[in-house]
This record gives sequence, structure tokens and C-alpha cells, in this order.
Amino acid sequence: MACAAARQRGRVEAAAAAAGLALEAWRDVVPKEGKTALFSVYALRRAAEAAPPRDEPPLVLRGEDGRFTEEFNALCRAMGMPV
Repeated sequence: MACAAARQRGRVEAAAAAAGLALEAWRDVVPKEGKTALFSVYALRRAAEAAPPRDEPPLVLRGEDGRFTEEFNALCRAMGMPV
């Protein structure tokens, strides 16, 4: 796993390849509905074992009303964080 600025996907892929890894999946994290992605979470695996890369749907933290989205609340609950 790695995190980097959303616009740095090419840089992450190059660094992964240099380390013998491949980008298997990534997910953009959007701070608020209507905004652009702030950062992305990348799943890496040994290149020889990696599945074809897949782009997961973005995780939007807050809706237009400024409240946390249900998806983000569910993620927090899954990690044992209070909602």
C-alpha cells in the first residue's frame, strides 16, 4: 500500500516498477463532493503476481452538505473509529 497525490499516478507506477512491483489497484480520495481528488491510495504487488490494474471508484469523504458520507462513516466503523 502507498499513498501519494492523486496526480502522481505515473510517478507511483514508475517507482513500483523500479522496485519490481506493479500497481494492482488505486482509489482516489475526494475531500468533498464536487472537488477534485486530493490523494490516492495504491495497492502494489510483486509484478509477477499482480492482477490487471483496476481503478476503484473514488471515496468521497463529505457530501455537498459538508457532512461525512455514509461510505466514509462505514469505513470508520470498520476500523473501530467512532462516527
